[in-house]
Amino acid sequence: MKPRFNLRNNNQPAIRVGRTLEGTIFEIVTAVLVIVMWVIAFIMWRRSPEVIPTHFNLSGHPDGYGSRSMLLILPIVGTIVSAVLLLCAYQPAKINMPVRMNTTQQYVLAIRMVRIVAIITTLMFISIILMSSSAGSKWAFACPVATFAALIAVIVFFTIKVAKAKRS
Repeated sequence: MKPRFNLRNNNQPAIRVGRTLEGTIFEIVTAVLVIVMWVIAFIMWRRSPEVIPTHFNLSGHPDGYGSRSMLLILPIVGTIVSAVLLLCAYQPAKINMPVRMNTTQQYVLAIRMVRIVAIITTLMFISIILMSSSAGSKWAFACPVATFAALIAVIVFFTIKVAKAKRS
């Protein structure tokens, strides 16, 4: 079901987003990743020493340390961020884009972007948990950097697509 598009008095669209197979798949994938994130956090928390690295410099070396309880704070924040992103997909008029959106296609693209960003954000939190629990590994530092780069790429890609959809 595509979103319905109506103009209100202030020219702001009133979009009603219904359940779609695509949306359900994105939500299930995000939910599974959130569960995986919690499992990894608990496993790493049990295996970690009392003091773990909590901040890393640009070369990937730890330069800040804290309690291993940080490994449990990360999935709390990750779960909240993922949930808020998925909820934004049902309130597309609140999605903040640098392009004015006024067509149904633009909103469909913005909704898809937010759902993909929810998945990538959850993956980023997983990689940060792994990095904090296995400091010193080159792969541990590369994963958060790669997920952050993917996040930026998706946002830029969909912003361009939304801008082009305006002209179509």
